[in-house]
Amino acid sequence: MGQPDRMMHDKATILAIIKYFLITAVVLLLIYLGFRIFAILLPFVFGFILARLAIAIVTSAKNLVYDLGEGRKKRRAKRELPQTAETSSAAQTGRRKLGRYPQGLARSRGEKRLIIFVYILLIILIIGLFVGIILAVISQLRSLAAYLPVIFNDMDIFRRVIDYLESLSEKLGGLIQPQQLEMLENELVRLQQNLLQKVPEIVAAILNGIAGFAANLPLILFAVVVAIMSGYYFIADSRSMYVFLRRNVISKQFRETTVRLINTLFSTLFRVIGGYLLLLIVTFIMALVGLLIIQMPYAVIIALVASIVDFLPVLGLGATLVPVALYLFLQGQLLSGLGALILLGVMTLVRRVIEPPILGNAMRLHPMATLASMIIGIAVYGVAGILFGPIIMVIGKEVLTLYGIDTKLRAFLGDLLNRIST
Repeated sequence: MGQPDRMMHDKATILAIIKYFLITAVVLLLIYLGFRIFAILLPFVFGFILARLAIAIVTSAKNLVYDLGEGRKKRRAKRELPQTAETSSAAQTGRRKLGRYPQGLARSRGEKRLIIFVYILLIILIIGLFVGIILAVISQLRSLAAYLPVIFNDMDIFRRVIDYLESLSEKLGGLIQPQQLEMLENELVRLQQNLLQKVPEIVAAILNGIAGFAANLPLILFAVVVAIMSGYYFIADSRSMYVFLRRNVISKQFRETTVRLINTLFSTLFRVIGGYLLLLIVTFIMALVGLLIIQMPYAVIIALVASIVDFLPVLGLGATLVPVALYLFLQGQLLSGLGALILLGVMTLVRRVIEPPILGNAMRLHPMATLASMIIGIAVYGVAGILFGPIIMVIGKEVLTLYGIDTKLRAFLGDLLNRIST
């Protein structure tokens, strides 16, 4: 290669590198904006998922009724007429003509009304569940705020700890010296005084949390209303939306890809939500069984709180089970407190083992990609990013795949590497 050709090749390589860097920057910017915009579009996403869920329920029910009716007809025809090639072919032809009800747009006014009725039932069920959970948590927090001063003022708890240690020392032949017990008692008294000083701050933090939630209620209610109304219009005006898309998007291939993307995203997001619900149920059952074994009061409420808090990366299970263990230790129930710590260790281990496979399979992502999406989500959204990150990763993956963007990016990178290596 001559000098001029070499210079032209180097110039083309540099321009290609700059172009690919610009493309990468644009892609990263779009991903960042997607993360930001997703929070705004979240009510519409929930409304769309609920609407498609209602359509899927009605479609499955109608398909089941249809299959049962066809089964009765086939059994009756089999008893009345001998099976021949002609009758079998006619039955298959009739089955193909009737077909299955589509899982997309509602085809009749009666079908729309049935879907809207199921949609309303789903809304009532979900709202009732969330309201019950929120009221139970607020009630328990208020009870805890009122009971904390009583706990920290109770010297009997510390006295029971000292008495237990004294009896244990006597059984072990004076393993713990009286001076050590006296020092421990003084430290416990000092700890109690420090806790009493912190009680107003703890109570204020709990009450501020409740007040903050109450202050955000208008925004939460507005988001709920937007989600409900958007889901309703997805059902009632789905045909109008498709007509609008067909009128304004000339490319038939792009329209078909967009519709296919919507269907794929629905099934994928449904798997993601199912994966999170499965983790929630597994955590709740494990916590409930463990707390019942150690005979912890309010086991159901504590297990519910533990399963919800477990999704928070900063807190996790330790935020619930460690205070439970400390409470049991202070009550003198050392075996139960040790059982709570063992339960924490077992649940943490099980969660670390099953979380990546469950969410990875639900989202069809590698476990490392799932963890990376959680980290990016936390960096952008904070605590809520552990839920939003994987969902946005799934949406981005489906968009790149269905529109062929991933193939183009791989071709760009391959071309760039070839230019650099030659």
